[in-house]
Amino acid sequence: MKPTLINDKMVARLQHCDNRVNSDFNSPEELAEMCEKIESQANPDHSVTLISLLSSYLEAKAMSHWFHGGDLATFKNLCYNILKLKYISGQPPCNNPRAHSVIGDRLFYLLSDHEPLISWFSQLMYDYEVKYSEPSMANSAGNYSLQLALALQGDIDLLGERAECFIETPPKNWTKRFLVDSQFYLALAKGDEQGMEAAIKELVTPRRLNYRKDWDEGAFTQGLIGTSAIIYSKLAWRYGYEIIVDSPYLPKEWIPVQPLENYEDEFDFMKAFPI
Repeated sequence: MKPTLINDKMVARLQHCDNRVNSDFNSPEELAEMCEKIESQANPDHSVTLISLLSSYLEAKAMSHWFHGGDLATFKNLCYNILKLKYISGQPPCNNPRAHSVIGDRLFYLLSDHEPLISWFSQLMYDYEVKYSEPSMANSAGNYSLQLALALQGDIDLLGERAECFIETPPKNWTKRFLVDSQFYLALAKGDEQGMEAAIKELVTPRRLNYRKDWDEGAFTQGLIGTSAIIYSKLAWRYGYEIIVDSPYLPKEWIPVQPLENYEDEFDFMKAFPI
């Protein structure tokens, strides 16, 4: 069933995705040339840039595919490719994982349901943010990505401690916007299904979507979906809580954790990097 676009902002964002996919820059010839340059390994630094461009193209392609009525398996496989491209950036000869930038694509990673790559991602984020691991630093700037890493790694006790610390001593700076995130994580740590659902519902209210759009959303998601609500719905399912909130910004088909039987690489050079 083709998703319903309920307002002009959604229509405009989908058109933006379509334009990116169909641009001359992403023609078959241009894509082939980028892949050839990456495969040659002649300039690893430039390869990182090209890989990032391919990843961005696939993000637009995934959103365009889904919102034009595409199938879930193809969408999920595109999400896998977005994550694998980030993984390849961190391998020789590129050796450039750029952990601080990886978090921006966290939505697509979780939607892939590809466990080996999700495990790599969570460890990468943990290693990058581990300096913020003390619960007393739970209202620091690094808290957001570390909490996600802890949730993915199953460190539920530390996750709950940090969330509780944030709630009890909420910050007064820009990080206060993550209070609802801490409410979700504390509910997850306690197994409070109603609390998790309440936090997810809050994240798809018009007020929250607008307030957090510059942080939560990227060029191909803003106005189409509620990224944090989807991420927390996926996390809840990963812990056995089958929560699906009814919202046009939260495609319910994306939420169950169901890995594909086979994942296919979008570009041939990717096959040289098994995981």
